[in-house]
Parts: sequence; structure tokens; C-alpha cells
Amino acid sequence: MEVISKFVSFLNLCIICLGCILFLPMLFHIHPYVVYSGSMEPVIFTGSLAFVKENVAFQELRQNDIITFSMGTETVTHRIEKIEKKAVITKGDKNQDSDLFQVYPKNIKGRYLCSIPYLGYFIENLRTWRSIPIWIVIILIQFIPRREKKDESK
Repeated sequence: MEVISKFVSFLNLCIICLGCILFLPMLFHIHPYVVYSGSMEPVIFTGSLAFVKENVAFQELRQNDIITFSMGTETVTHRIEKIEKKAVITKGDKNQDSDLFQVYPKNIKGRYLCSIPYLGYFIENLRTWRSIPIWIVIILIQFIPRREKKDESK
């Protein structure tokens, strides 16, 4: 029973840490994004969880900054190669050529801060239908009765 109690405590600690990693940065306008391609490797690996500072003014952006922007329904994270008056030209570090489109300020979600390799894979798996049994088990484990250690010093 003590092993189960330790496991539940460890599981709770993991859930709290994951919650802090995902939600605490949002208080400071930092949004996590899962990286789906290797276009920015070796700086940002496929499957990483990238943290992006939102609400960055267009005038604050500099050449070589890494930005996250929307391109239709896709979200892309690439490096600024050239800044023009009303838009930027971007390029993935691993790509041979610049992107074929300009990125306008209205499409820029923010500036890249850092990433945690492979955590994005885990986050994406938690969002799928396959993870429902995992969530059910995690919730049910919380209801397992735990024994308190008896004070043997008396």
C-alpha cells in the first residue's frame, strides 16, 4: 500500500509540474506551441514545446529573431531573415530558401523564447482519444484509500 501511496504522490507532483509548465507562463503572456516540423532544427527540434512571448510590437522585432506566426490555418515558427517596412521575410534554419510569402504584423503571434525538446509529443498525446483511458486511470487512482503511517515512537 505504501508503494501505491508514493506512486500517487509522484503522479500528483508530475501533474502539478506539467500544469505549471503549461499554464503559469500564460500569466506573463507566454504561450506554448507544439512544433510539428524540423524546419528549425537544430535550434528547435520536432516535437518540442516552444514558448512564445505574445504581444511583441512589430518595431521591436530584429533580424535573426525567431517568431511564431499564423499562415492560414497553420502556425509556423521561423527566423526573420529580412525586415521590410510593413512585413518580414522568414526562413526555417534547416530550409534552403526563404519562405515564399511575407509575414504581416497581424499574423505574428509572438517572439520565440525557449523550448523543451520532446515535451510537445507528450502534450499532443494527452489531447487524443487514445489518452482517455489514461486520464480515467489518473482520476481513479486519486480515490485509492491511503494508510497513514503510524507513529511508532510512542
